[in-house]
Amino acid sequence: MCLGFPDRQDLEGTPTPTLPRSTGRGRIGPVVLGVFSCILTVGCGTNRSTATAPARPTRVLHVVADPNNLPFSNDRLEGFENRLAELITREMGAKVEYAWRAQRRGFFRHAFQEDGGDVILGVPAGFERALTTSPYYRSSYAFVYRSDRGLNLTSLDDPALAKLKIGIQLVGDESSGPPPAFALARRGLVDNLVGYTVYGDYTQPNPPARVIDAVQRTAVARG
Repeated sequence: MCLGFPDRQDLEGTPTPTLPRSTGRGRIGPVVLGVFSCILTVGCGTNRSTATAPARPTRVLHVVADPNNLPFSNDRLEGFENRLAELITREMGAKVEYAWRAQRRGFFRHAFQEDGGDVILGVPAGFERALTTSPYYRSSYAFVYRSDRGLNLTSLDDPALAKLKIGIQLVGDESSGPPPAFALARRGLVDNLVGYTVYGDYTQPNPPARVIDAVQRTAVARG
């Protein structure tokens, strides 16, 4: 995944819910970044005869993020993307301000054009709708199951999968399947699959975690 900055291309999509802008705690470390289009620098004169408080950061980095999407971000600043924003602004001598928006269809268009975003902290490498940095992490798919199940899954071809309920996360507004769903379908395991949308019930904390909750209570990864 990369950092994404606005470019000039109009982005397609439909409106998504917006939450109020808030200010984060602003701490940051070394990251190589491109040019920010909307960072504000404010200079002000001072009277040498008047004692003044230590100068506060006058540069602002406007970050658009999902307020309920751990482990990535939330409005309590507990996600790793929140920590990354702190690192960047500390390196810049700036402060971070958030515009909260649920990641739905049209997120990038609204984030850059309506929310005044300077950066989104997680976009795919080579994402055509933004100017991106070099990737700062890579992700993949993994088997997750309870340690007391006695499973040792190492491949989608493992015969044990035919006897299990397999939870998968569904993505997009149409709840389309991710690559592992198609791979398992080609192996005749469609009836074994149980879908959990990454959007989930947005009134509850961390909707994407429902599939992990299902593993914990053995609703999936069971015979």
